[in-house]
Formats: sequence, structure tokens, C-alpha cells
Amino acid sequence: MLFVLPACKIGMTPIDEQINNFGADATVNYYANEGYFNDLRDTRVMRIYYKSGAPVYQIVEKDPDKQSGDGNLITAGLPHIKMDTLILDGWYHALEDSNGNPIFTDETQSALVLDETRPVDFSTISKGEVWYIGARWVEDVKLEYRLLIDGDQTVTDENGNTYANGDVIFKSEFVNKTAAVLTDGPIKINGYTFLYTYSDQACNEEACGNVYNRPTNGENIVVYAKYIEGKWEVVDTIEEVRNMFNNLYSSSKKFYLRKDISYNGSVAVLTSVNATIEGNGHTISNITFTSATLKAGAVASIFGTLKSTAKINNLTLKDVSVEFKVSTGPVNIYGVCKAVEDGATFDNFKIDGLKVKISKPAAISVSNIPDADSKQNWLFGGVIADGEQIPSDSAFMAKYPGLIVEDGVLEI
Repeated sequence: MLFVLPACKIGMTPIDEQINNFGADATVNYYANEGYFNDLRDTRVMRIYYKSGAPVYQIVEKDPDKQSGDGNLITAGLPHIKMDTLILDGWYHALEDSNGNPIFTDETQSALVLDETRPVDFSTISKGEVWYIGARWVEDVKLEYRLLIDGDQTVTDENGNTYANGDVIFKSEFVNKTAAVLTDGPIKINGYTFLYTYSDQACNEEACGNVYNRPTNGENIVVYAKYIEGKWEVVDTIEEVRNMFNNLYSSSKKFYLRKDISYNGSVAVLTSVNATIEGNGHTISNITFTSATLKAGAVASIFGTLKSTAKINNLTLKDVSVEFKVSTGPVNIYGVCKAVEDGATFDNFKIDGLKVKISKPAAISVSNIPDADSKQNWLFGGVIADGEQIPSDSAFMAKYPGLIVEDGVLEI
């Protein structure tokens, strides 16, 4: 739209003459609506010159004949403006009256009424055009991260800053009117592991990955970054479940479940478990364990030997299945583990729905399970604790009440 003001001048020279004399192709009248122009707090019209053919496009805030070098060239079409408590939302054309003239907020003509449906594209200005545009400002709100930890202690980040529960630990700027919640921890805290970011302090509503729009009430949007004490690997996805099972042999590994996960996949049976699992009350479901074909003398189970460093708490494995194929015998087969070492601990570790299938030639024997009706010792075998052999599943579960098997099925 071409806005022509009969008496509009730049200094003492009419606009058309400036365009002709100095090679400016067009002019833009812009209003900051109470912004800063070059550190001057003043609401006023500024003339800007655009020269077509420049890289991207260039805006000049002073008369072209008075420029020296590129010192006053401003690229990307946005002059440098600062505000105390507001930030630039964008540039918009003025709202027009029925005659195509810009509408001002009052008779002083110091501020435009902006048409927010017409954002400015500086690259589309044509020779001879005169634009009226305004800078729209919004509250300088941020996405604010608050710390969530268990307990009343203070913690220290990698830069030496200390925080207490509930403190603001990070603020994220809004970009293009939106801000996305980080999927990684906003800071690193010594001795703690980032778990997740939530919309509420009760950690019921997930926030990681959410995109928030800038509010209009001027208040920061608050999310809560949860950290747990210790060095943990957080298990949040199917891939992370697979990684956990593949690394349970390591005594240095600690795994923390963040939510229920339907695995719907397979993993190889284990020879031993040395790691720590904190299930946090969650369930991993639909797990199939696979085993190599067994030969004479083999002793097989899903978890192998539960070593002295093994700690499994508040975890449910639901709908677990395994098939052992036997080529020569005799062999020993146990559903859960073949041994437990002193020091291993279990608290509310439940296997809900265990199906063990043994495929073998009729002449091959499974020493601890002569037939499908012999179920005295098919879950836990060869268990030695406190120097004492525990001969049956019932005796094992009495000694380790924190390890529970429900709805077990044996097929031979």
C-alpha cells in the first residue's frame, strides 16, 4: 500500500526528492510505541531508507548521503530498539481507514493502531512506496524452571551455585512467541540426576517437549525440573528398557524407571545381575526372554545368578515369557534365577504372569523338574544364602519376601 503524506519531509527535503537524490528506493515511517531508539527514550517517527539489491535487504536509519561505511546499516529489517520490561513481538502495518490512511491512537499521532493480521515483510517493499509500520511489544515473560528434589537440603550445580527445593534454576527466552521445554536437564547438579520436567509440583503432568505460547498477564510460565539423588540412568523408552537388560551385569549401573512401559520385545536371558534397579512403582510389560539351545550340564534361568550387589526395588515385570530349548541332557532350568548371593536385596520386586516353556526330546531330563506336575523347585534353584541351601520355591520366597511371583505357568 502506498501512503503519501503531502507535507511529509525528512529534515528539510521532501521524501520524493530524498529518494531521487540519494538513491533510496522507498521509505518506511515506523513507530516504536514507547520504545527506545538508539538509546533515546522517545516516541517519534523515524525515516528508514531501503536500497533494493543489497544483500538480503538493508535498512538505513540516516540519510544515505551522510552514511560512512556500513556503520549504520541494519540488516534483517529490524532496527535496534531496546526496552526495559518489554520485548519486540514483531512489526505490523498500520490499521487503515476507509480511505487507506493510517489510523493513530489519538490526535497527537504519536502511536499507530496496528493491524496484527498484517506482519511486515521488509523484502517486499517497492520503489516509491511509503509504509507506516509499528513495533508491537509484549511482556518480557520467560519460561521459568523451578527445582524439585526430595528433602530440605541444598544442592550445588557444576558452576558452584547453590539451590534449595523450589528455587528458580533457569529461565528460557521465548522465541517467535513460543518457548519449548527442554528434554534435558536445564542445569547439572553435583550428585544428582535429572529425571524430567513437569507442569506441576506433584509430577503428574509431563512438560518436556511442551511448547508454551507467551501469556498476556506478564507472569512467567513455571515448570518444575525433578532431580533425584545419585548417578542414575533414567529408563523412559523401549530402547532404554533394552539397554537396561543388556547392562544388568554391571555393578556400577543404576537404573531408574520413570513410567510404565509396554516393551513388546525380546531380550536375551542373563547370566547374572549385579546392577541396581529402582522401579519407582512402575511396570514393564510384555517381555520375551530368549535363550540359546541348552546342552547337557547347563543351568539356565532368566536372570542367572543374582549377585551380592544386585538391588531391585518397587518394580513389576508383567506378562513375562521364556522358552528353553534342550538338545541334550540332563539340564537344570529355573524360571527366575539359579542362585542368589548374600547381599542381594529385593523390595517389592514382582513378576506378574510368568510363562516358562521347555521344549525337549522326550528322553531328555530336566533334573529339577521331572515333569510338568513337579513344581516344587522350578522358579528359584541352587539358591545359597547364609551358607544354607534353599531347596524349594516356597522356602526361597519365605526367605526373600520382597521377590514375588504371581500366576506362574510351566509348560513342558
